[in-house]
Amino acid sequence: MNARARRALVLLLALLCGLGSLCARAQGLDLARPEPRLDPGVLLEALADPQARLEPLQALQAPGWTPATPRQLNPDMRQGLVPGRLWLRLRLVNQGPQSVTRWVAVGAWRIEHMRAYEVEPEGTRVRQAWTGGIEHPLRERPVPGMKNIFPVTLQPGQEMVFLAEVRLRLLVRVDLSVWEPPAFREQEAQEKLLVLVSVGMQLSLAAYFLLQLAARRERVFGLFALWVLLIALHQLSYHGFVYRYLLSEGGPIEPRLRVVLSSLTVGVSLLFLYRALELYRLRPWRRFYRALLAGFAGAAVAVPWMSPVAAGVATMLLVLLALLFTPLSMWAAWRHRLPRFRICLLHYCVWWGVSALRVLQLTVLPLLVSWDDDLMQWTNLGIVAMVLHAVMSHYHGTVRDKLDAQAALLRAQAEEQARLERAVQERTRALQDALIAARDADAAKSDFLARVSHDLRTPLTSILGYAGLLSGAGRREAEHGRVILRSAQHLLALLNDLIDYARGGVQPDALQLAPLYTAALLENLAAEGRALAARQGNRFELQVRGALPTAVEADAKRLRQVLQNLLANAAKFTRGGRVAFEVEVAPEPDEAGCCRFRFTVRDTGPGIEAAVLPHLFEPFQRSRAADRPEGLGLGLAIARQWTERMGGRIAAESRPGEGTCMRVELALRPVSEEAIARPQRMLEQEQPPELDGSGRRLWVVEDSAAVREMLCAELEGLGFEVLALDGGMQALARLDDAAAPAPDLVLTDLQMPGADGHAVLAALRARWPALPVVLLSAALESRLREPAGFSAVLGKPVSRAQLRTTLAGLLGLTLDEGGCEAAPAAALQPPPPEYLSEFARLVRLGAVSDVADWAAQLAAAQPPWSGFLERLRALAEQGDLKGCERMLAAPAGVAAEPA
Repeated sequence: MNARARRALVLLLALLCGLGSLCARAQGLDLARPEPRLDPGVLLEALADPQARLEPLQALQAPGWTPATPRQLNPDMRQGLVPGRLWLRLRLVNQGPQSVTRWVAVGAWRIEHMRAYEVEPEGTRVRQAWTGGIEHPLRERPVPGMKNIFPVTLQPGQEMVFLAEVRLRLLVRVDLSVWEPPAFREQEAQEKLLVLVSVGMQLSLAAYFLLQLAARRERVFGLFALWVLLIALHQLSYHGFVYRYLLSEGGPIEPRLRVVLSSLTVGVSLLFLYRALELYRLRPWRRFYRALLAGFAGAAVAVPWMSPVAAGVATMLLVLLALLFTPLSMWAAWRHRLPRFRICLLHYCVWWGVSALRVLQLTVLPLLVSWDDDLMQWTNLGIVAMVLHAVMSHYHGTVRDKLDAQAALLRAQAEEQARLERAVQERTRALQDALIAARDADAAKSDFLARVSHDLRTPLTSILGYAGLLSGAGRREAEHGRVILRSAQHLLALLNDLIDYARGGVQPDALQLAPLYTAALLENLAAEGRALAARQGNRFELQVRGALPTAVEADAKRLRQVLQNLLANAAKFTRGGRVAFEVEVAPEPDEAGCCRFRFTVRDTGPGIEAAVLPHLFEPFQRSRAADRPEGLGLGLAIARQWTERMGGRIAAESRPGEGTCMRVELALRPVSEEAIARPQRMLEQEQPPELDGSGRRLWVVEDSAAVREMLCAELEGLGFEVLALDGGMQALARLDDAAAPAPDLVLTDLQMPGADGHAVLAALRARWPALPVVLLSAALESRLREPAGFSAVLGKPVSRAQLRTTLAGLLGLTLDEGGCEAAPAAALQPPPPEYLSEFARLVRLGAVSDVADWAAQLAAAQPPWSGFLERLRALAEQGDLKGCERMLAAPAGVAAEPA
């Protein structure tokens, strides 16, 4: 084929392509095509309107329409400065059999003003008009979104002309595409996600550098964090998030905000470079950078009084100036070996490359505008690379410093360890010597206390005995004897306090914890408090708040000593008033499972002076409220000592003339009745009368196996036929047996799982109305007032004598008390009458601890009296004052002297 034929063939092909495009343009873009996105291509026509004078129908009929070119759709700096318009025209048809709805998207979203029209195919009438652009509120758009979206619906065979009017602005890329609505929303969501991921990465970097700023106190990290934050804000504004979610009412604010963010971003980037490289050391560059930064700041401040185009041009000129001269500043930094040159060089290369491409977009190569979003991503990647470089450099430096520090620390630790070993050896030898000396001192102190106790109590015992003989002689010397007796008694009380206080310091772990019945302890204390209060004409009250546990673990002797001391003080300093003993139990146990008790002793006495109150629990402190203060002032000190030893605390509140309130708070662990020792489950403080229960049938309903076995052994030893029932449920099951023989008497516990004592009583009364039912209760309320319906109430611990007396009264049995009372006197040899008289005096005073201590010491000194004294000591430790009085009066007929 020769050259002429080839030219003819090329001309023919060009003619055919032109005819094809003309036919397609005449036919229009078919919306029924199955593609989710339709690109108009050559079908999109453009018309320039530099003067912005044409109306829609005029523009549609005006000559000069040409296929849209990239030059027209992407204006450069010169075109952006011209206040003109760009008209776009696209013919749309529906050649399918069904109605079709498509969205026409005109971008970019940064277009400030545009309008779109749906025109008749002949171009004679506008069917519908829409508004778009960021100058107008978002609610005025037909479809809210980042881009300008216009819905178009065509029936089968219908066609229309889509006409768009766009106001030209600087760096606004104009494109037009036709979408299926779901496909457009999916594409928009992907674009949003990419932008938000990029922004999230930038915010993470900013947070990292803010942490570095807080840790290392270097301004460079703060500047870098600010720069990254401004980049993130500029990116959000650039992609329309600010207009979409914050400035949706439109107006000129958003375009100006974007220019302000651009100026601040570049300015802070240069400020970071200036501070990080420490270019302020070089005088010429210090002046240049300050002038350049002032220019960026001025451009950002002047934006509200300038048009967005003019502000953008001013910012771009400043960026161009920075691009030309900052390479020289980097060369100067390298030459003068300024710090952080490597990281700043990486930062500068990224910034310089991106800024250079932006300048080329505006001037020489406007078609590069299509790379706009890619430039943003490259900027982010550059920031990431720079941060990674900084982090790795910092990490390697930190690791190196850490290894050096560890080596130095190991050397220092080795030296310190050697020194400490020598010091420990020396200290160990000194402590061993001190421990030996302390043990010797403690042993010497214990021996001293024992010797003092023995040497002082022995002559006092003789003095008390002969004083008692003189006081009862009936001669003139009787008055002298009573004076000697009172003085000796006072001296013995002082001696007991001194030894007890000193013993508490020598034996810090002298507590003897044992399970005991709570109600029995409080009942005994109340009885002693009532007797003490009555001596001064006081009224005594006992108040209990909260649910008392059946049994607790405590040192009964020390707890009774503390509370007796408080009750004795209240009764001693109050006359004709009121003494109240209050017991409060917290509703919930503490973390260790202990019940919180609060014991309060209130009186209406003279009160305590404010100056004395802070020192009240110190040793040898005595209140001046009494007419004649007695004692050494150790009672409250001993009370505080033992209270703190038991893990509690003691406090006092008082006002002169208004009485005194003493509080003791303790945590006592509740225990089961099974843990209580057998001697404390049944009192044996007195010789019980003999009773013959042969032929009588008894039921014992008790859920505690230990208490049940103890009662059964006691009753079977008296000849009774006993049926032991494990709790109320077993008793109710026994009652369901119609063939079961009726008992003569039933003893039942009060608190039992499933069915308590009241349920057992109701069932027994329903079957045998006249059957005697005796309640066994450890509850204080049941002991103070007899529950209705029961024949009798016995408190726990159960008294053998009271048990036998109650059974005899309800069953009509005969008690044999004659020989039983003489048996202990024959078997137990009592001390002489003078000793018994002194014991009786201590019992009347309520000094049960002194009775127990003196009885133990006297039993060790006088073995023939040990049996009698041991029983007396047991009664005193259990707080049974009445039993002590009966035992002291019975053997020798010693009558209790009046106090």
